[in-house]
Amino acid sequence: IRRGLFEVDKLTVATLLTLKILVNDGKMEASEVEFLINGGSCVDPGNMGPLHEWMDENIWKKVKALESMPRFKGIGDSMQSDSDDWGAWFDVEKVEEADIPGEIK
Repeated sequence: IRRGLFEVDKLTVATLLTLKILVNDGKMEASEVEFLINGGSCVDPGNMGPLHEWMDENIWKKVKALESMPRFKGIGDSMQSDSDDWGAWFDVEKVEEADIPGEIK
């Protein structure tokens, strides 16, 4: 696969293959993959609270839409109550190596 793809497409294909494996193994629902690929936005996300200091309003709308997925239920409330921790995590250069604040795993 690696030799038959353009360099810019390799990460996309690897991600799609990984997501397909996760669905086939029952570790993710197809609807979750669909949401992550297509994205979503909440029409009325409500008050951002202290998050407005470091988070763009459009990101907040996407966070609130993410709460429709069971594994992310309450992430917006967690971000508001632990705003400083989430803000620090948001600014980490290699976020994939950092621990996610709150109860989200």
